[in-house]
Amino acid sequence: MHFVIGDVHNESRKLKLLLSNLSPRREDTVIFLGDLFDRGGDSANPTGVYETVLDLSCKKIFILGNHDLWLCKYIDDSLEASLTQKAQLRPYPYNTYKILRKDLPDSRLNEVSSFIHSFVLQTECSILDSRFLFAHAMTSKAIKDDHFHTLGFKENYAEYFANGVSGYTSVVGHNYRMNMTRYGGTYDDIHAPSIWRNDIENVIMIDSGAGFEHGKLCGVCLESMDVFYY
Repeated sequence: MHFVIGDVHNESRKLKLLLSNLSPRREDTVIFLGDLFDRGGDSANPTGVYETVLDLSCKKIFILGNHDLWLCKYIDDSLEASLTQKAQLRPYPYNTYKILRKDLPDSRLNEVSSFIHSFVLQTECSILDSRFLFAHAMTSKAIKDDHFHTLGFKENYAEYFANGVSGYTSVVGHNYRMNMTRYGGTYDDIHAPSIWRNDIENVIMIDSGAGFEHGKLCGVCLESMDVFYY
């Protein structure tokens, strides 16, 4: 089985509940769509998220999100900085670094950075005669090292979300705060955080707001297309 999990955003408790429900076996694959870290408010637990995903015994694929990229760069800068440079570093704009700094020694903090460095920009797989592409914000058929596309820093949303990538079903996150219906398509539930599908059903956006007030963490089983929220 293949499971896809949307933006976690430091929500360790919701992640554990979702994984408990999905119950991935050793032969299963779990794909995380990026933004494991940052946000989460008073319940933020980046250390718990990190340790939870490391403990999974199934195959794991981690997609790089923009928040993961920012956190990794800040950790690297802080660990490499001299004492004078450390004093000049601006505080990290989210609570993640402060919590990790409190919970982990430098050696473990460096492991978090190495872990994020291993994330990929995009991956693909074939399931039941269907081809899937996975990226954080937008997928691409011919991607090289284009952070600006996969992390959503480009402004070609309208064309992408209307048409997707020909020959694939794309599964992405990142866009919870955007009203996706401006591009057509529908939400599973217009009254609550839920996944969105475009009109031709070849783009699925599963960021349902974990890390935000009233948001949910979403997981999807690709074989059955069952959707789970916590």
